[in-house]
Amino acid sequence: MNAHNQIQEIVKQYAQSVNELDLTKAKSLWLDATGVSFIHPRGHENGLEQIIHSFYQKTMGRFSKRELTPYDVNVTIIGDTALVVFYWKFNAIFANDNSPLQTEGRETQVMTRTSEGWKLLHIHYSGLPVNGEREGF
Repeated sequence: MNAHNQIQEIVKQYAQSVNELDLTKAKSLWLDATGVSFIHPRGHENGLEQIIHSFYQKTMGRFSKRELTPYDVNVTIIGDTALVVFYWKFNAIFANDNSPLQTEGRETQVMTRTSEGWKLLHIHYSGLPVNGEREGF
């Protein structure tokens, strides 16, 4: 499998780790090193332990069902570094009251090639662009 396909597979596995709240899979996708980070609307996590606790357990753990669907995945490889940009749709059910949530956004992932394959170094995600007169500042 070539590097682009390997990275596409990592994106799929990342979505699965969110959808299934699979912490073992999540840990296997990230480089366990100082400096890994995850920026999302509810926080900025530094280090794998914080990412697992704050993003996966606290944020994604609020839902009884999660369906993250990445699309339009674009991969750029420069040496042993990959820049991955994509859009996503997220459908979920809150565990506390069974109410639905639907959001859409965009995400950037930075990966590095290791002896164990490609690993996540950084994720930054946000909502879709806004273009109203007084939006986006």
